[in-house]
Amino acid sequence: MYLCLVKVKHASMPDDEDYATNLRKLKSVLIYEALQRREDQKAFSYIKNFSGELDWALDLSINDEAWQKIKSKDIDPKYVFCHPNILLYKPTTSIYYRGLCNLSLKSVKDYFGAAENLELGNKRAHLSQEKALKMAQTYNEFISFIVKNIDDWSLDAGSRSIVATLGISLDGTNRNKVGDLAEKRLQGRFISWLSNKNLIDAKISDSEYQLRNHVLMKFAPEPDISFIHEGSLLSVIEIKGGIDPAGALERYGAAKKSFNAAIDKNSHCDTYYISAVITDTLRERVENDRLVNHLYDMVDILSDGNKEEEFFLELFHHSLRII
Repeated sequence: MYLCLVKVKHASMPDDEDYATNLRKLKSVLIYEALQRREDQKAFSYIKNFSGELDWALDLSINDEAWQKIKSKDIDPKYVFCHPNILLYKPTTSIYYRGLCNLSLKSVKDYFGAAENLELGNKRAHLSQEKALKMAQTYNEFISFIVKNIDDWSLDAGSRSIVATLGISLDGTNRNKVGDLAEKRLQGRFISWLSNKNLIDAKISDSEYQLRNHVLMKFAPEPDISFIHEGSLLSVIEIKGGIDPAGALERYGAAKKSFNAAIDKNSHCDTYYISAVITDTLRERVENDRLVNHLYDMVDILSDGNKEEEFFLELFHHSLRII
């Protein structure tokens, strides 16, 4: 029913070819690595080894026809239908049942709320009996419909659905991860460029650098990069490395909070937004909001030496005046 584990190298951002292609390659590797961890296999093992009581007479939203069909195939119901006791025993088993239903993490939020932390095994994620029941009822309603309407449904077919569903979920998750790696790569470009220009006076830590003219450069979430002089915020940069056009406005919405906070501290703070995807709608939104003084394409900066130089000169010469 399950494939064997395969050991793979730790993924990192490649240096050759164009930025967008590199990100797509990296995302493919990350998804492959995640699938080889076989979280679905672990979930199946938990279900298999569960020896507690399972009262199937509860209102679990299991269709009678689907139930009889599974019984006629001599399949243990716990491998098809979800019971709240199993979820309470190991919340990560949600991965298995959600996969059988072909439901994404985003879609299940509409029925019982977030499940991601539960499936990740986050110790801080609490699962109540009420939510466990709601989760079981949701999964059973969907899997009942599938089993009832597919004549040749089998556990083997169900396992393929689980892997496919995991792949789709991982695709969305790793879009964020590759974006984070891209942002780290751009930060590295900052250090390299500044070092070549002898503009770094001292390295305070991996996230703080003292630049010429007593300007402090700081890497941190919200904003991604900030420049401070004697306590005054001179400039901030928000970097969004995701390459999915559908999420361009959502990523900008997150950056706006950072820009608003920066302008509250200093109304003259210079704001830079660097995005891997700049759609016409995003450009229009940026122009209308007037929160962003400078909009740059990350692909241009990372793949075109002239664009990179243009950006750094704009920032360090015209905005910060340290060269």
